[in-house]
Amino acid sequence: MPIESGTAGLPVYRGVPGEGGAQPLSRAYSEQPWLGDAFGSFTGDPATLPVDTHEIVAMVAPRGLFIMENPHIDWLGARSGSVAALGGAEVYKALGAESNISYWSDIQDGNHCAVRSEWKAPLQQNIRKFLLRTGNDPGVFRVSGKKAGNLAEWRNWQTPILTGQP
Repeated sequence: MPIESGTAGLPVYRGVPGEGGAQPLSRAYSEQPWLGDAFGSFTGDPATLPVDTHEIVAMVAPRGLFIMENPHIDWLGARSGSVAALGGAEVYKALGAESNISYWSDIQDGNHCAVRSEWKAPLQQNIRKFLLRTGNDPGVFRVSGKKAGNLAEWRNWQTPILTGQP
């Protein structure tokens, strides 16, 4: 359950340079040791990266994932974060598991990493469904209009339906 992860977290690396105010990749690289030494050569041109964060989101599928974002802080790159969530959700869709991913950036309070009333219900639903195994609520996407990414601008493919048949 990533919460307001910012650059070097959820936001697509290829989108960060075009998102005014988002933390530059070079700064995220210098702060986040999990990116590893090889990432440094991509900070000036993320288009040359072999993968991006939407693929990391996709690797979680079909397991449960709840992503919480804050569009009020430009530094976090929420528009690029919504693109990563939407792109990764396409793999959930292809696997027939679209109810296992939630993304919520439609919040009122702009404080960083605050407790938010908007997240309470989806958080409880995810805990019941994936940790306690007592719920079956569907995933939900609430993308703030303030920082909504447009997946159509990023892809030239359609999501296949994977049936499990050879």
